[in-house]
Amino acid sequence: MDVVSDMSLKNPIQNQSGSMIIGALIAAAVLGGAILTIVTLTEVPRNDAQIANLSISATILRSNIKAVIENGAAWNIAKANSVGAGACNPNLACVNELTDCSAFLGPGAGPRSTTERPITCLYDPSGLLLFDERIATNGFDENGNPCNTYSSTVGNLFCPFRVAIRFVVEDCQVGDCTAKPVSLVVRFTYRGPDRLPLNMTSYGFVSRMPGSP
Repeated sequence: MDVVSDMSLKNPIQNQSGSMIIGALIAAAVLGGAILTIVTLTEVPRNDAQIANLSISATILRSNIKAVIENGAAWNIAKANSVGAGACNPNLACVNELTDCSAFLGPGAGPRSTTERPITCLYDPSGLLLFDERIATNGFDENGNPCNTYSSTVGNLFCPFRVAIRFVVEDCQVGDCTAKPVSLVVRFTYRGPDRLPLNMTSYGFVSRMPGSP
Protein backbone atom coordinates (compact mmCIF):
# COMPACT_ATOMS: atom_id res chain seq x y z
CA MET A 1 0.00 0.00 0.00
CA ASP A 2 2.88 2.35 0.76
CA VAL A 3 4.37 1.77 -2.69
CA VAL A 4 1.10 2.50 -4.42
CA SER A 5 0.59 5.53 -2.29
CA ASP A 6 4.08 6.78 -3.11
CA MET A 7 3.55 6.33 -6.85
CA SER A 8 0.31 8.23 -6.72
CA LEU A 9 2.19 11.14 -5.24
CA LYS A 10 4.97 11.15 -7.86
CA ASN A 11 2.89 10.95 -11.02
CA PRO A 12 1.07 14.27 -10.56
CA ILE A 13 4.39 15.99 -9.92
CA GLN A 14 5.95 14.50 -13.04
CA ASN A 15 2.90 15.36 -15.11
CA GLN A 16 2.89 18.88 -13.79
CA SER A 17 6.58 19.28 -14.58
CA GLY A 18 6.06 18.00 -18.14
CA SER A 19 3.12 20.32 -18.61
CA MET A 20 5.20 23.26 -17.48
CA ILE A 21 7.92 22.44 -20.05
CA ILE A 22 5.37 22.11 -22.85
CA GLY A 23 3.70 25.32 -21.76
CA ALA A 24 7.05 27.11 -21.76
CA LEU A 25 7.81 25.87 -25.27
CA ILE A 26 4.41 27.01 -26.51
CA ALA A 27 4.85 30.39 -24.87
CA ALA A 28 8.29 30.76 -26.49
CA ALA A 29 6.86 29.90 -29.89
CA VAL A 30 4.02 32.39 -29.47
CA LEU A 31 6.45 35.08 -28.32
CA GLY A 32 8.76 34.38 -31.27
CA GLY A 33 5.84 34.65 -33.67
CA ALA A 34 4.74 37.89 -32.08
CA ILE A 35 8.23 39.36 -32.37
CA LEU A 36 8.45 38.29 -36.02
CA THR A 37 5.08 39.90 -36.69
CA ILE A 38 6.16 43.14 -35.02
CA VAL A 39 9.42 43.21 -36.99
CA THR A 40 7.55 42.55 -40.25
CA LEU A 41 4.95 45.21 -39.52
CA THR A 42 7.62 47.79 -38.69
CA GLU A 43 9.70 46.79 -41.74
CA VAL A 44 6.87 47.50 -44.19
CA PRO A 45 6.40 51.17 -43.16
CA ARG A 46 10.18 51.64 -43.14
CA ASN A 47 10.45 50.33 -46.71
CA ASP A 48 7.49 52.47 -47.77
CA ALA A 49 9.21 55.55 -46.33
CA GLN A 50 12.45 54.70 -48.14
CA ILE A 51 10.64 54.23 -51.43
CA ALA A 52 8.85 57.55 -50.91
CA ASN A 53 12.18 59.32 -50.32
CA LEU A 54 13.77 57.64 -53.34
CA SER A 55 10.80 58.65 -55.46
CA ILE A 56 11.46 62.27 -54.52
CA SER A 57 15.12 61.81 -55.48
CA ALA A 58 14.14 60.23 -58.80
CA THR A 59 11.83 63.16 -59.54
CA ILE A 60 14.64 65.63 -58.82
CA LEU A 61 17.04 63.68 -61.03
CA ARG A 62 14.49 63.54 -63.85
CA SER A 63 13.97 67.30 -63.63
CA ASN A 64 17.72 67.98 -63.66
CA ILE A 65 18.43 65.72 -66.62
CA LYS A 66 15.45 67.06 -68.58
CA ALA A 67 16.59 70.64 -68.04
CA VAL A 68 20.08 69.81 -69.33
CA ILE A 69 18.91 67.77 -72.29
CA GLU A 70 16.46 70.41 -73.48
CA ASN A 71 19.02 73.20 -73.16
CA GLY A 72 20.12 74.40 -76.59
CA ALA A 73 23.73 75.08 -75.57
CA ALA A 74 24.11 71.64 -73.96
CA TRP A 75 22.63 69.98 -77.05
CA ASN A 76 25.06 71.82 -79.34
CA ILE A 77 27.98 70.69 -77.17
CA ALA A 78 26.79 67.08 -77.30
CA LYS A 79 26.57 67.26 -81.11
CA ALA A 80 29.95 68.99 -81.42
CA ASN A 81 31.55 66.11 -79.53
CA SER A 82 30.60 63.75 -82.35
CA VAL A 83 33.58 64.40 -84.61
CA GLY A 84 37.34 64.38 -84.27
CA ALA A 85 39.75 62.20 -82.35
CA GLY A 86 38.27 60.80 -79.17
CA ALA A 87 34.76 61.98 -80.01
CA CYS A 88 32.40 60.90 -77.25
CA ASN A 89 29.16 60.96 -79.28
CA PRO A 90 30.14 59.66 -82.74
CA ASN A 91 26.55 58.56 -83.45
CA LEU A 92 25.52 62.21 -83.58
CA ALA A 93 27.89 63.09 -86.43
CA CYS A 94 25.21 62.98 -89.13
CA VAL A 95 22.92 65.13 -86.96
CA ASN A 96 25.67 67.64 -86.27
CA GLU A 97 26.85 67.87 -89.87
CA LEU A 98 23.35 67.67 -91.39
CA THR A 99 24.33 64.68 -93.49
CA ASP A 100 22.41 61.50 -94.29
CA CYS A 101 21.54 59.49 -91.15
CA SER A 102 19.93 56.58 -92.98
CA ALA A 103 22.89 54.34 -92.11
CA PHE A 104 21.08 53.86 -88.79
CA LEU A 105 18.18 52.16 -90.52
CA GLY A 106 18.00 48.40 -90.69
CA PRO A 107 16.98 46.39 -93.79
CA GLY A 108 13.35 46.88 -94.75
CA ALA A 109 12.89 49.88 -92.48
CA GLY A 110 9.59 51.71 -92.83
CA PRO A 111 9.07 55.39 -93.58
CA ARG A 112 9.40 56.35 -89.91
CA SER A 113 12.55 55.40 -88.06
CA THR A 114 12.27 54.16 -84.50
CA THR A 115 15.89 53.01 -84.36
CA GLU A 116 17.49 54.19 -81.12
CA ARG A 117 21.16 55.12 -81.04
CA PRO A 118 23.11 55.88 -77.85
CA ILE A 119 24.28 59.30 -76.79
CA THR A 120 27.29 58.34 -74.74
CA CYS A 121 28.19 61.62 -73.06
CA LEU A 122 25.98 64.22 -71.42
CA TYR A 123 27.30 67.76 -70.97
CA ASP A 124 25.91 70.76 -69.14
CA PRO A 125 25.54 74.13 -70.95
CA SER A 126 29.05 75.16 -69.88
CA GLY A 127 30.63 72.05 -71.43
CA LEU A 128 31.16 70.17 -68.16
CA LEU A 129 30.90 66.41 -68.62
CA LEU A 130 28.11 65.13 -66.37
CA PHE A 131 27.87 61.51 -67.45
CA ASP A 132 29.81 59.07 -69.61
CA GLU A 133 27.99 55.81 -70.37
CA ARG A 134 31.28 54.10 -71.22
CA ILE A 135 32.26 54.28 -67.54
CA ALA A 136 30.28 51.62 -65.69
CA THR A 137 30.54 53.42 -62.34
CA ASN A 138 29.16 56.76 -63.57
CA GLY A 139 25.78 57.57 -62.04
CA PHE A 140 23.84 60.06 -59.94
CA ASP A 141 23.25 60.43 -56.21
CA GLU A 142 19.98 61.03 -54.35
CA ASN A 143 20.31 64.79 -54.91
CA GLY A 144 20.61 64.39 -58.67
CA ASN A 145 24.34 65.14 -58.73
CA PRO A 146 26.88 63.14 -60.76
CA CYS A 147 28.81 60.44 -58.88
CA ASN A 148 31.29 57.72 -59.81
CA THR A 149 30.57 54.78 -57.49
CA TYR A 150 27.50 53.30 -59.18
CA SER A 151 27.32 49.49 -59.12
CA SER A 152 24.94 47.45 -61.25
CA THR A 153 25.65 44.34 -59.16
CA VAL A 154 25.77 45.16 -55.44
CA GLY A 155 24.29 48.65 -55.65
CA ASN A 156 25.51 51.77 -53.87
CA LEU A 157 23.59 53.85 -51.35
CA PHE A 158 25.43 57.04 -52.31
CA CYS A 159 25.28 56.54 -56.09
CA PRO A 160 22.13 54.55 -56.83
CA PHE A 161 20.88 56.03 -60.12
CA ARG A 162 22.01 55.72 -63.73
CA VAL A 163 20.69 57.17 -66.96
CA ALA A 164 20.53 55.84 -70.53
CA ILE A 165 20.09 58.40 -73.33
CA ARG A 166 19.12 57.36 -76.84
CA PHE A 167 18.24 59.46 -79.87
CA VAL A 168 15.86 58.78 -82.74
CA VAL A 169 15.98 60.49 -86.13
CA GLU A 170 12.31 60.83 -87.04
CA ASP A 171 10.75 60.44 -90.49
CA CYS A 172 13.98 58.89 -91.66
CA GLN A 173 14.14 56.64 -94.71
CA VAL A 174 16.84 55.65 -97.13
CA GLY A 175 17.58 58.57 -99.43
CA ASP A 176 15.65 60.98 -97.24
CA CYS A 177 17.25 61.23 -93.83
CA THR A 178 18.96 64.61 -93.71
CA ALA A 179 18.08 67.47 -91.34
CA LYS A 180 15.23 65.47 -89.83
CA PRO A 181 13.67 66.02 -86.39
CA VAL A 182 15.55 64.39 -83.54
CA SER A 183 14.02 63.12 -80.31
CA LEU A 184 15.84 61.88 -77.24
CA VAL A 185 14.58 58.91 -75.26
CA VAL A 186 15.70 58.93 -71.63
CA ARG A 187 15.44 56.04 -69.17
CA PHE A 188 16.62 55.64 -65.58
CA THR A 189 17.82 52.73 -63.47
CA TYR A 190 17.95 52.36 -59.69
CA ARG A 191 20.47 50.05 -57.99
CA GLY A 192 20.64 50.61 -54.26
CA PRO A 193 22.11 48.04 -51.83
CA ASP A 194 18.64 47.59 -50.32
CA ARG A 195 17.17 46.36 -53.64
CA LEU A 196 13.93 48.18 -52.96
CA PRO A 197 11.31 47.70 -55.70
CA LEU A 198 11.51 51.24 -57.07
CA ASN A 199 9.88 51.30 -60.51
CA MET A 200 11.86 53.78 -62.61
CA THR A 201 9.84 53.34 -65.80
CA SER A 202 7.52 56.23 -65.04
CA TYR A 203 10.45 58.66 -64.71
CA GLY A 204 11.61 58.18 -68.29
CA PHE A 205 10.69 60.74 -70.93
CA VAL A 206 11.02 61.70 -74.58
CA SER A 207 12.10 65.19 -75.70
CA ARG A 208 12.21 66.72 -79.16
CA MET A 209 15.52 68.48 -79.44
CA PRO A 210 16.04 72.23 -79.97
CA GLY A 211 16.36 73.14 -83.62
CA SER A 212 14.40 70.12 -84.83
CA PRO A 213 12.00 70.98 -87.66
